[in-house]
Amino acid sequence: MSIETKSKEKNKHMVLNNVFLKYIDTTDTKNIHKLRTDPEVNKFMKRDLNQSLEEMQSLIEERMDTTHYFTINTRDTQQFAGTITIWRINIEKNSAELGYALLPEFQGKGLMSSAIQLVLNYAIFTLKLNHIEAKTVRDNIKSRQLLEKNGFILLPDVIDENNADNVIYAYTMKQN
Repeated sequence: MSIETKSKEKNKHMVLNNVFLKYIDTTDTKNIHKLRTDPEVNKFMKRDLNQSLEEMQSLIEERMDTTHYFTINTRDTQQFAGTITIWRINIEKNSAELGYALLPEFQGKGLMSSAIQLVLNYAIFTLKLNHIEAKTVRDNIKSRQLLEKNGFILLPDVIDENNADNVIYAYTMKQN
């Protein structure tokens, strides 16, 4: 597996297999709006689907400054497919949380697995994090399988205090 990474601060993009990731910016507003208001994408999330383009732009501007938020695009046509983010970074613990969403027409094609591999590589080797958690709704079997396929382990005794319907998975960098 070869991973191509090009970096110039927020102009960073990463490529692996069928995926092209780039840092989000305000030119992505319509795509983010489509993703975050899609009923199928959000069926497991408690999210207001009636958000305006202006609200999306504000969200993007905020996240540009506080997270590592990437758009997921197809490598061949650079068509927008979804997002993936490293956020809630805790420098003292070298940890963060992974979040992701993919439009229905791109699900089941391996895009998210490639995106997760790229972002984990970035989190570990660039951001120097060694523990990444991901929360997903207990009933979202496809999301749980995706996390397990990518090396995340269920933390059965850890409770999400903000959402009792969630389960928490963790990816921990092995120490040599």
